[in-house]
This record gives sequence, structure tokens and C-alpha cells, in this order.
Amino acid sequence: MATITIPSSLARFTDGKKDIETEASTIREALAKLFIEYPELKDSVIDHKEDIRRFVNIYIREKDIRFINNQDSEIHENDKITIITAVAGG
Repeated sequence: MATITIPSSLARFTDGKKDIETEASTIREALAKLFIEYPELKDSVIDHKEDIRRFVNIYIREKDIRFINNQDSEIHENDKITIITAVAGG
């Protein structure tokens, strides 16, 4: 199973869980399963066109999926998927 790491800023949508295991072959499939279990999380990660929001970065094995195959990036057993949200401030 792959593990999705949720940032602290979004953990309120996952009942405080920061590491969630998933069986999926792509990021798209992993996110779909994640949003079924935690529907309130979806709007913080995905926009109305089903694209990953600009301020959200997702990594597989420390590689940004935008430079692999975006949501169609393949997931392998024991992969670590990390969701990171940008923080703005002044």
C-alpha cells in the first residue's frame, strides 16, 4: 500500500489523521478514494474543473507530480505521497 501524508493545515478534514494508506495505481485514483472517505477535503485540494489547486503540490517519492504525469502519475506499492499546501503571509 502507498501512504498519503496530509499536511497539518488539512488534517482537520481527515479526523486528524496525517498518514492515510491507499491502494491505487494513479494519483487520480488515490485522490478519488481519499475524497470518498473524507469528502470535505476535496474542495481544499481540487478545483471545480477537477484540477489540483494552484497552491497545492503533490509529490511521489519526493518528485513533484506536475513534472511526472500530473494526476495520471503512477503509484507503486510502498510509495510515499505527500500533499503540501502553500502558506501565504506577510
